[in-house]
Amino acid sequence: MQVDGVVALALSSDLDELAVTRPTDLVRLLPAFDPYVLGAGTANSWVVDASRRGAVNRAGGWISPVILAGGRVAGTWTSDGAALAVELFSEQAGAVARQALEGEAQRIGATAIDIRLV
Repeated sequence: MQVDGVVALALSSDLDELAVTRPTDLVRLLPAFDPYVLGAGTANSWVVDASRRGAVNRAGGWISPVILAGGRVAGTWTSDGAALAVELFSEQAGAVARQALEGEAQRIGATAIDIRLV
């Protein structure tokens, strides 16, 4: 099978489901060390843009909490419980609707959002 013109391997039992799967613009806040990021690896440029790897995979092996938009890492985030601090990667910012971030903030219990483009 091919994904974006690149040959990819998949289990034959998964091919039918993969063939009908469509791209999504879903936005999610993933916690530090989330399996979605770790499974692919931070060096996988389909998930983490190579220029942003250092923001996700920090010194000492720390994997930052990330903002996932359309299946790709679009930024990082932190929270003190009440406020959500978001650093959106400027090249991905268009994929992240503020309303989606507000919904995610509510999901984790944050009542305020500070968004910065980096």
